[in-house]
Amino acid sequence: MENTELNNFEISFALDKDIDLYKFLVGKQFERLLNENLKLSDYTEKFSTLFMIFQCFDSENLYFYVKDYKVLRRKSHSMELYSLVSYNEAIHADEKRMKTILFNTYLASVESHLNTKDFRLSIFLKDLKGLAELFLNE
Repeated sequence: MENTELNNFEISFALDKDIDLYKFLVGKQFERLLNENLKLSDYTEKFSTLFMIFQCFDSENLYFYVKDYKVLRRKSHSMELYSLVSYNEAIHADEKRMKTILFNTYLASVESHLNTKDFRLSIFLKDLKGLAELFLNE
């Protein structure tokens, strides 16, 4: 039987066909750093996996309507944050800039969606910012 246990932190992408997926894969470096250095149970008992789905689509693409939102999946004990990344910034970003974009988007999404009584947001933000230098200069 295959192991389907989820990490504490998962990062995924939903991208316009014009966006180079490899440009976004630096986000997987951030996912690795999160899982190596933080435990979600230090911040909440409500869910055990935090999914971040970065969405990046050209605003002129009529086939996709994307928005910034969250979904709590009680059955899988996971929180999904769907976050928007600026298409115009991402399309022209080099690796260093892409890391900054993804980190700042992650931070803003967490601040916006996890500001609840059952999540220790201030401690999580402090710990995230502590990982910033590792990620941005890796």
